[in-house]
Amino acid sequence: MRSYGVIIIGAGASGLVAGICAARRGKSVLILEKQEKSGHKIYATGNGKCNLTNMDMDNLDEKYKVVLGDKDENLEFVSNVLNRFSNSDTIEFFKDLGILTYSRNGYVYPNSNQASSVVKLLLEEARSLKINIINSVRVSRVSIEVVGKREVFKVYSDSETYLSEKLCLACGGKASPVYGTEGDGYDFLKSFNHKLSQIYPGLCPLKIKEEKNILKGWSGTRFYGSICIDGKSEVGEFVLTDYGISGIPVFQMSLQCKELLSNKRIMGSLNFLGDLSVTEREICDFLLDEVKNCKEPLLCDASVLLCGFLNEKIIDAIFKKLGIRGIKVDMLNPDLIKQIVSLIFNYPLEIIDFHGFERAQVTCGGAVLSEINCENMSSKIVDNLYVIGELLDVTGICGGYNLQWAFSTGYLAGCNM
Repeated sequence: MRSYGVIIIGAGASGLVAGICAARRGKSVLILEKQEKSGHKIYATGNGKCNLTNMDMDNLDEKYKVVLGDKDENLEFVSNVLNRFSNSDTIEFFKDLGILTYSRNGYVYPNSNQASSVVKLLLEEARSLKINIINSVRVSRVSIEVVGKREVFKVYSDSETYLSEKLCLACGGKASPVYGTEGDGYDFLKSFNHKLSQIYPGLCPLKIKEEKNILKGWSGTRFYGSICIDGKSEVGEFVLTDYGISGIPVFQMSLQCKELLSNKRIMGSLNFLGDLSVTEREICDFLLDEVKNCKEPLLCDASVLLCGFLNEKIIDAIFKKLGIRGIKVDMLNPDLIKQIVSLIFNYPLEIIDFHGFERAQVTCGGAVLSEINCENMSSKIVDNLYVIGELLDVTGICGGYNLQWAFSTGYLAGCNM
């Protein structure tokens, strides 16, 4: 039975940073990781480029969502953590490891544009600090027991039991279980009587109620537009799927859809022309002119008039929605054109569900913040227990905010364990 100063469960972004910071301060560190690779989820961040952080940290209440607790208190907690280890600190931390970064529209990436270089240099630093990282080991149980005259943590794996003075939970949430995030950390937190807020998928595609022939017809189509739900909107590139909608604007908006957990359906709309500075009136006038100028209105398919500014599969979906598929230009009267244009700018969405944890980038919910010390990520319930990263009830929007949260909480825990 081997003993360590610190045991960290999880060799992801927060766990590796915590281990490095603890080892730099003289602690003997063991990191247990169930996956064959350490930093497995980091490889997928930023489309493989690793979006380390973001230079825009204004309006944190728009950047980070918390499921449970008072809004002002939660915002103060998040702000305190990010002020103690900021985006600038993250850039300097990785510069010290040998990683130079660049910023594009505020998004910060390693200059290599490879997430693998981030993992490689984190692991090289861990190796130089003699951190013991054991991969392919599953932790089954954690407990506090008295050994000699002192209380220690006992960490039970499938092959061995380990002892430590301090324990750090960096297990991740339930999102993207292919990376080993299966929710183990929530069970460990419950065993220590920590309270959890409601957990659900975040930054994920959304399922919508729509006719099957429309979903099948537009599946795989990309467009640049906007989505609006409850007065809030997001702009960017969308992907239409055979179950609903996907793309970064949808991921961002999914954080607003907690009501889906109560089987409530959420209404919204798509604008298929989000990148054009045109009004509905202007498009109506444009189409009316096209109808007038059509040389063969009895023979020409009406969809031809829209294919110069809309994807054909989107045109087909709109025509199916109106029950006018296959009509000719001579059928396009002003009222029908107005209906078509209305759907182009305000295609109705009835959102019925999240796509699920298997397609989610992050987990919403987790350890409630009122039971965690924002100065060092230590538990207020259990002495010498630390909780970091995605296990906490804090979720960032797309753009490097979740990695920044992982690095900030990992750094604070590691420096104070």
